[in-house]
Amino acid sequence: MVIVLFIKIMNIEVFSRKRSELGESCCWHRGRGSLFWVDILSKKIYEKFHNSKENIWGLECIPSVVFEVENCQDRLWVLTNIGLLLLNLNDGSYIV
Repeated sequence: MVIVLFIKIMNIEVFSRKRSELGESCCWHRGRGSLFWVDILSKKIYEKFHNSKENIWGLECIPSVVFEVENCQDRLWVLTNIGLLLLNLNDGSYIV
């Protein structure tokens, strides 16, 4: 019996150098082609595009989970300690 093993060499790189106190809830946004995550303790939402562009939104409440609004590139659902928010990604405003 002959076993052939193929090993593919991959380049591994750091996706973001942002430091989080308690980073959680990674979410790929298909419409924007970007990755979102929250820093629960600092009350921030991060967005990172593969081309190195990054966005940060600060909140007054504590975010825990983010998820994409289907067919909408400029909004994001955010579950927080005060309820479910709809975040406007253009100006950082939100509605409860």
